[in-house]
Amino acid sequence: MLSPSESAHTASANVSPSGETYTSTPEIDNYIQTFMAKMLIPYQTEIERAHTRIKSMEATIIELQAQVHQFNKPPTNTPGATPMVAAVPALPQQNTPTYASITAATPTPAKKIMPTSKAKRIFAQPTENKGYQFVYLPQSGRTPMNEIRRALSAHDINNARVMDIHFPARNVCGLLVHNDFAPELVSKLNKLGTETLPLFNPNSPDIISDPIHNGKTPEEKADLATKLQKNRAIRIINRSHPRVRNSLTRSFITQGIINNEDLNNPHTPSPTSNNRHIYFDTLEKMDEDTPNEANLPQ
Repeated sequence: MLSPSESAHTASANVSPSGETYTSTPEIDNYIQTFMAKMLIPYQTEIERAHTRIKSMEATIIELQAQVHQFNKPPTNTPGATPMVAAVPALPQQNTPTYASITAATPTPAKKIMPTSKAKRIFAQPTENKGYQFVYLPQSGRTPMNEIRRALSAHDINNARVMDIHFPARNVCGLLVHNDFAPELVSKLNKLGTETLPLFNPNSPDIISDPIHNGKTPEEKADLATKLQKNRAIRIINRSHPRVRNSLTRSFITQGIINNEDLNNPHTPSPTSNNRHIYFDTLEKMDEDTPNEANLPQ
């Protein structure tokens, strides 16, 4: 049996990580060491590899420190010796750009030059051939308004001077232009083989082709055609630009298409959804030689 002094040397009190107190003996310590060695066996290779990398990095650091020391070493005053490091030229001073310098460097967009034909019309003498007229063209079938505008451009016709496009009868297209422009329009159309319809009468009973009117007399069809032409003229006036609306109205009254009573009639026809007629931005994009409405003859 061990004496108290021997027991004190054999066993000692320790505290576990969880805070519990246990008695340490050689058997327990040997067991713990054996257990820890077994746990570290899978990681032994990684530990040795890490030690090798650390030693390699330490050697690299020592080598770099030696190079830095050699670089910072002051040059000797040996005559004819070439300096180890060339002098670095000073960087040019850079000024912070200001708003004024940025705007000055930005190119100013070139102003759009007025076409010569437009300038001539501004300073031309007032024409005596006032008024507007319809020029009628044959049409092979239904064609969208933008396609007609493109076809006119193909004939070298300034679309801005074609104030309105409408369809008074089947396979007939009507162009509203100023009297001064009508001869030029017809000439350019004929130049490419497009013939006009100078004998077309929008008030003729022959343009009434709806089968529901087959039972009407020629006089009744003529009255209906006249009424349709009157309503068409009122719609054209309503969708025209305000600057030419008065002169356009006077021209229609002079031609007998409408009268003052028609304008004051509360049952005037409602405007159509056709907005591709006179002085719209799309026309200026189609033809650079586009006069604005203020420059057209009245």
